[in-house]
Amino acid sequence: MVEKSERRITRLEAYLDIDNRGVSGAQARFADTYDGQTDPVLQLDQTKTYSLDEIAANASAVTVQVASVTGLSVGQEVTIASSAGVEDQQIAAIDTVDQTVTFPSVQYSHPKGALIARTTMEMDTENQRFQIGSWATYSVTISEA
Repeated sequence: MVEKSERRITRLEAYLDIDNRGVSGAQARFADTYDGQTDPVLQLDQTKTYSLDEIAANASAVTVQVASVTGLSVGQEVTIASSAGVEDQQIAAIDTVDQTVTFPSVQYSHPKGALIARTTMEMDTENQRFQIGSWATYSVTISEA
């Protein structure tokens, strides 16, 4: 019973985190609670691509040619990751003919081949690897009816 309650709390935390992001087009696909349950709404979105050219840091709009725009849509939040750094960006525009994605700005200059992915992963800079992103803290009270 306790284990089932813990899984339900984790699922609630994930839903709350998704709701708090307020990202247009997010489709509630930011997380998997890893509780063995298949949830048609709550699942890890593993869409990813990479840049075909260097991405220059810029405070205004930056258009990036990518290997594929399949699975990406305007308004989605993505992570750009490379040796230069990791940053979350929201897609402002997509050109399916030229296979480009436009971001409102880019914080770091990323080399050719930078990963662009739908993820809540965070970079562990000390160990140079990705880890599951952090969750906010929530207070949940469970009582029997």
